[in-house]
Amino acid sequence: MRVAPFLLLGTYVDGRTESWLTRLPLAQRRPALGMAAAAVITLIAFAVRMTLDRVLPPGFPYVTFFPAVVLSAFIFGVRPGVLSAVLGFAFSWYYFIPPPGFALTGGVAMALGLYVFVVAVDILLIHLMQRAQLRALAERQISRDLAETRAVLFQELQHRVGNNLQMVGSMLALQKRGLAGDAAQAIGEAARRVALIGTMQRDLYRPDGEATALLDLVGKVCAETVTAHGRDDVTLNVEGDAAIALPPNLAIPASVVVAETAANALEHGFPDRAGHLAVSVAREGTMVVVCVADDGAGPPAGFSAEQSTSLGLRLATALARQLRGHYTLERDGDRTVARLVIGSDPDSE
Repeated sequence: MRVAPFLLLGTYVDGRTESWLTRLPLAQRRPALGMAAAAVITLIAFAVRMTLDRVLPPGFPYVTFFPAVVLSAFIFGVRPGVLSAVLGFAFSWYYFIPPPGFALTGGVAMALGLYVFVVAVDILLIHLMQRAQLRALAERQISRDLAETRAVLFQELQHRVGNNLQMVGSMLALQKRGLAGDAAQAIGEAARRVALIGTMQRDLYRPDGEATALLDLVGKVCAETVTAHGRDDVTLNVEGDAAIALPPNLAIPASVVVAETAANALEHGFPDRAGHLAVSVAREGTMVVVCVADDGAGPPAGFSAEQSTSLGLRLATALARQLRGHYTLERDGDRTVARLVIGSDPDSE
């Protein structure tokens, strides 16, 4: 499994590097191998120092041993780092700190003490860094597990809410069977709206709050509305800007408005004949405009959606205001065009 990127001592580390770092120090189950590797690294450092002895000025006895200690401690752990430090201490004292041999004077003691101090600090810092890194990785794994659990619980909650809403819709539909006239129609409309919101609840709300493509959303809503009305004589055309997306808190009211518009066209535009629905999504400046056009009978002259007695149209105008926009339903030539204007383009914010 790929591990998420993180920052380590100000350096960006991607998942592959992090996976490698989790294995440090190496050879923890085979300490002898780590000690042998540290010895080899120190011997290489000694050979390099011997080679450079002719060109280096006096006063650089540890120039190759410091990197060897750091490398050994970083890759193989504290004990191999200590072994490398001890070997470097012995080589430096015998070969590169005058007078040759294990002579001990005040100056030599000070030089050796400085070496011991530096390598001890190096090994300690590397050890603490690796411990902190392992703790950070463990905490990150816990956070990932919690995030996955949260996502599962959130999704389950949304499904339960959606299922409960659809169950309410089904109960209303059953209740409709014992009614007639306007009461039956009202209960049927309520059942359809509740079922639609239940479907949108399941489909749209996500734990990451990711936006939903508006074009796909309105196409799905219109198709489901046509299916719910049992109409197979209605053609549907959806086109527009596929890049426009809405967050769930805007997508649900927008989908309800589109569903009410489509239902109004089916019930009043062409209730007893074939028809055509054309849906478009576009930007107009900072606005997002959803148009639903049909070739039905259309509203009478002087019609106003805001003053309509239709519950669906009043709901559409109220939700449009909630979206910081407005809703109109007008006759345009031989078509009826409903326009939902959403107050600002979410992508521009």
